[in-house]
Amino acid sequence: TLNTAATPLTTSEFFTGYRRQSVFANLNYNYDSKYILSAIARYDGSSRFGANYRYGLFPSLRFAWNLDNEKFLADASWINSLRFRASYGITGNDQIGNFDGLGLYGAAAPYSGQPGITFSQLANPELRWEKNRTANLGLDFSFFDNKVFGSLEAYDKITADLLLSQPLQLTTGFGSITRNVGQIQNRGIELTLGIQPVRSLKPGGFNWTSTFIFTFNHNRVRKLYDGLQELPGNPSTRVNRSLGSVFTQKYAGVNAATGRPMWLDTLGNITYQPVNR
Repeated sequence: TLNTAATPLTTSEFFTGYRRQSVFANLNYNYDSKYILSAIARYDGSSRFGANYRYGLFPSLRFAWNLDNEKFLADASWINSLRFRASYGITGNDQIGNFDGLGLYGAAAPYSGQPGITFSQLANPELRWEKNRTANLGLDFSFFDNKVFGSLEAYDKITADLLLSQPLQLTTGFGSITRNVGQIQNRGIELTLGIQPVRSLKPGGFNWTSTFIFTFNHNRVRKLYDGLQELPGNPSTRVNRSLGSVFTQKYAGVNAATGRPMWLDTLGNITYQPVNR
């Protein structure tokens, strides 16, 4: 940024950027407006990653079946639309710093009164794309002249090669390094239900539409790097536990004689200090 003082003594400017290269192919097939198939393949490269893993392949496949166009539902006049769909795809995430995979040197490191440079960041040539693998089943519907509408979905999403900053022991000379640290799974069901009990027959008339959304999601950490069961420096991230869980000692009540609160330690013994032993 440029110095904005009325009479600047010094000015400076900083610029950074990154490059992304992509190639993709798309194939669509529609049979009689009943069966729809779509396939997409992307091959993306990002300068943000290590030299060994800058490119990633991200395919996806989608299928839809318009049941309302089938002959066996031709007499169901109360059905406006009914579609079943299924999809599976992989997407990539490169939302990290522009130089997180590189070894960097920094200036302004004086030694014995002389200016110098120092090693400021560890290189990680194995840094790669974070990949989100998502499987989805869904049903879209609209009934009774579109007065009742909505969708029902079930999904399973796995985030692999999760990009996070891994803390390092300060004796290494560095505080952290960006790594692919683990794998997280999200599973859930979503229901969207809409109704339109009042619909005006005249333009600009009164209309009443209500939409209700019900969601259930469960996530868990499937694995961490180097076989760890807990992320160093972040105890809320543990294998086979939900991300961001809070772990504390079990409350054991109050000492009737003193009124002091009591807890159970990891061995099941009464303690007055809510810490692990």
